[in-house]
Amino acid sequence: MKKLPLFFFALFILSYSCKNKDSAPDSFKEQLIGSWDWVSSTGGIDGGTRTPANEGQTKSIRFDSAGKYYSYVNGVEVQGMSFTISAAIDKKAWEGSRMIKFSKKDEAPNNKQGYSQNAVFRGKDTLVLQDDCVDCYTNLYVRSTGNDASRPIIESDTLYNSGLDVYSKYLPPTFRAYVTDYVTGWTIPKENAWEKYWWDQYKKDKSLVNYVSGDFNCDNKTDYSMILTDPRGAVAAWVFMAKGNDFEKTMLEQADIEEGPIAIGIDLLKKGKQGDMITNKTADIKCDGVSIVFFERAQHSYYWEKGKFKMIQTGD
Repeated sequence: MKKLPLFFFALFILSYSCKNKDSAPDSFKEQLIGSWDWVSSTGGIDGGTRTPANEGQTKSIRFDSAGKYYSYVNGVEVQGMSFTISAAIDKKAWEGSRMIKFSKKDEAPNNKQGYSQNAVFRGKDTLVLQDDCVDCYTNLYVRSTGNDASRPIIESDTLYNSGLDVYSKYLPPTFRAYVTDYVTGWTIPKENAWEKYWWDQYKKDKSLVNYVSGDFNCDNKTDYSMILTDPRGAVAAWVFMAKGNDFEKTMLEQADIEEGPIAIGIDLLKKGKQGDMITNKTADIKCDGVSIVFFERAQHSYYWEKGKFKMIQTGD
């Protein structure tokens, strides 16, 4: 008989614990509440990117604490409905993401077809909403600044959001957001940080003097490499390896601090046999690689082998 009080005591503790767990504040919703300005939407059948510049209009959305959602075009409210947040169902969904469901199927933000959206934050002030449908869009938003001067403005933020910044035509919005929010102390240099000759020399359809993409570890996912700078003027080449729906960052090499324009660039190292000028041996490159080009001086190439990057000198 003595076991019964213990049983009811345990049951009470369990129910109290569950109650507190259910009533705990939802930090995801707390971060979601507020207004968000539309930066871009990438996807669709053509895989293109829509921005305020090429759409000719601004868009914003707002979530309030009462579970109401509103969307605006050029500052005018065009939609209003209820929303709910639940755990992401898709196993391939971004880590830490949630599913947002709207009360009317024809009124999801930037999604005329009305599917639910996977939502994830890239830092404090960047929101990514991915339409839950085939050939739909991944939408990037930044928190509205309003009159709040406390929110840090990222370099070239205004130009990038308008679509006029050159990077808006090359960098996928989710990748740009990751670099901005998670590579602390390093920023994407402006176009005029290089001499015009070198910028033009390396500018191609899908790459820039400081940006390339490829599959660096042969896992059939798109990885990225960029040259970034810090406030001291240091210049470094980084790689960003796709990991689920996130990235794993690694600094490949940091150049000496020099006065004047940036004097290095990056290029895609193609698969195949590549000679190493240091060892006079040949490396068999299985995956895409990254070449760091020291203009008119040297070229260091990095390739993936046995779970890490290895360097060979492929030019002088």
